[in-house]
Amino acid sequence: MLKILRKKGVAKKILWAVTIIIIFAFGFGGTAYMVARQQQKIKYAGKIFGKTISFEDYEKAYQETVIQSMLHYGDDFSKIREHLDLDTETWDRLILLFEANRQKIQVTDKEIVDILEQYPIFQRNGKFDNGLYNNILRYVFNIRPRPFEEHIRNSIKLQKLFFNQTNSILLSEAKIFEEYKQRNEKIQVNYILITSEQLKNNIIVEEKEVRAYYEEQKNAFLFPASTNFEYLEIPFPSKQQNETDKTENTFDPIKDDLRHKAEAIYDQLQTNISFSQIAKEHQLEVKTTDFFSIEKPKLTLGWPYQALIDIFQMDDKTIYGPFETPIGLYIVKIKEKKEAYIPEYETVKNEVKNALIEKKAQALSLEKANETLSFLKTSYQEPKNFEETAKKFNLEFYQTPLFKRGEYLTNLGISRTFEDAAFALTDKNPISDLIKTGKGFCILQFEKYEAVDEKAFEKEKDAFSENLLTEMRNQAFGEFLTGLRFKAKLEDNISPLKREQKKRR
Repeated sequence: MLKILRKKGVAKKILWAVTIIIIFAFGFGGTAYMVARQQQKIKYAGKIFGKTISFEDYEKAYQETVIQSMLHYGDDFSKIREHLDLDTETWDRLILLFEANRQKIQVTDKEIVDILEQYPIFQRNGKFDNGLYNNILRYVFNIRPRPFEEHIRNSIKLQKLFFNQTNSILLSEAKIFEEYKQRNEKIQVNYILITSEQLKNNIIVEEKEVRAYYEEQKNAFLFPASTNFEYLEIPFPSKQQNETDKTENTFDPIKDDLRHKAEAIYDQLQTNISFSQIAKEHQLEVKTTDFFSIEKPKLTLGWPYQALIDIFQMDDKTIYGPFETPIGLYIVKIKEKKEAYIPEYETVKNEVKNALIEKKAQALSLEKANETLSFLKTSYQEPKNFEETAKKFNLEFYQTPLFKRGEYLTNLGISRTFEDAAFALTDKNPISDLIKTGKGFCILQFEKYEAVDEKAFEKEKDAFSENLLTEMRNQAFGEFLTGLRFKAKLEDNISPLKREQKKRR
């Protein structure tokens, strides 16, 4: 980042661009939901451990969370910001600071200075530069030195809290080697896979069986509560063939005008004007989704999943939107609801038939798997018997490559039960019991084992043990934080306000 900033004529542009990003980030955290806050007359951001958190305290913690993310991710922050859950991180920060203060963790001014002097972005020619420090705080982080240094104080508190909770976690030589072995040893196996799909074509069911199964299992075919929505679509103009692609952040005046139009339509609808009247006035069409449920959302609409969740949570009088997709803007309201119901037999006859065939195929595959295993256990003499048995029972024979735990395997994907069974095999114990995987039942045969390279272990041991210790301490601290969240009994008034704001965006 500093190399870019030092280039003549570039620094000011970059600083202003980043400042806009930060203002947007903080604005969405603060002023963007002020209207909803005032309308709903919410007086505080939330509560933790029974203590009220003001909007001002929340905003301060939110700002610290954003700055910490910028320091951590550097230039990549603007690219990944939308994928970070900064609100949850902010509440976690407040919860952890509450615990740090409860433990009376202190931070000296010297500790803050020492940390600041270590940050590369505040250094010029390898040394801390006060002028550069003040400029970056002003133009990049949009913050004054005093609150920034308080942010650093809080971050050091959290580092000390982390140390207090995890410094007792140590690793023995045996534990390090065992973990290295678990992650690096390899196995190769042959296996027979018996699936219900292989047997479905051999199963014939009578009409009376299907009807009887429907009567026994009616609740399994329940249609969940569903809703038919009506909506207005304000489409974006389609791209012309000769139009060059625009980057995501390029300002588009046509789209911006349409966003303002959608907001104006939304405001008009608040005065009880009907969708049809609005549509006529703006030369739009009132469209309907047909009935669908949140359990089986209508993804062909192309609406964001969060929007689908939100519209199923609104009441009959609420108007949702405008929200944006790549092809346009949408405003939605409920048209009609249907309660959950059990459909008549004729409506779901094919579904019932398929379910019955699947059930029979599952039972038949288990029966065939047990028969195959029984034959192997009594007649297995040498490796080639395994493949011969597969042929005898008209089953497919497969062989894996040498693989480690956690690796993707063709036909099976990643299966913990398959891995555990494979690594339990040896040349003296070559055949597994029946293993159930997500793809079907498996029987495994030992083929080859590759132990870890002890010379490689010695070379990698220091780095591996350091990473392993960090991983274990992070896991332990994560469990500690989970416990604190439970004790905090968080009351979050921020998320509903931001959801309300998103409906208006």
